[in-house]
Amino acid sequence: MSEETLLNKIFDNVIQGNRNTEFLGAYNNLEGQPGVVELTQVALDQGIDPEKIIADSLAQSMEVVDQKYKSEEYMVMDYLASAICVDDAMEILASPLHEAGINQSKIVVATGKGEISQDPGPQIAVLLLKGFGYEVVDLGFDIPANQIVDSVKNLQADYVWMSSRNNIGYKTEMEDLVKKLEEEEIRDEVKVVVGGGATSDLFAEKIGADAYYKNVFEVNDVMKSLKICTGFANV
Repeated sequence: MSEETLLNKIFDNVIQGNRNTEFLGAYNNLEGQPGVVELTQVALDQGIDPEKIIADSLAQSMEVVDQKYKSEEYMVMDYLASAICVDDAMEILASPLHEAGINQSKIVVATGKGEISQDPGPQIAVLLLKGFGYEVVDLGFDIPANQIVDSVKNLQADYVWMSSRNNIGYKTEMEDLVKKLEEEEIRDEVKVVVGGGATSDLFAEKIGADAYYKNVFEVNDVMKSLKICTGFANV
């Protein structure tokens, strides 16, 4: 199989959300066909540059999927299926990228102390951020600002995403995070994104956050607003 054909197949399978040979597809017509997982491994085995796989197959296909979701051609599950495909592909590419000295942008995701919730929003945000090529560390719920800052320092993270569903008191925790990043003299090194039902764009501006998201499906637009086209931009 030629390089161009293989890269196009990866591209098409991401758009179809075809993860591997066990995937049935919306009309039960894809079972047994190689998916993104197998095709990405074949591309590596053929010696195709992992950066080319990302640029020509993964990044461009996720942009198409994002537009299909915005135009309502795709539903939530279609969007998530494609993101899972890319996340799987990036795991396969992780070692070759590391060996080449190429790093993904890192994001720490957390909800703050006192926020204990089964809200699926943060988990969806994590999945989509991974689908756009970011390395994501999910700290979970009920995490104090000090711990989040420690994680940012230890991981040398580029971004922090914090959310709050309805806990008004948690807004203080978000403000504390920004202050503690300033106290540690690393505020200029990390972008802070806040969102959720208890926040707003005005609140984000007030506490000095860099961006606000109203809906987790805005992750790509938010990252573009921070001057990063996609998580693949640093690869």
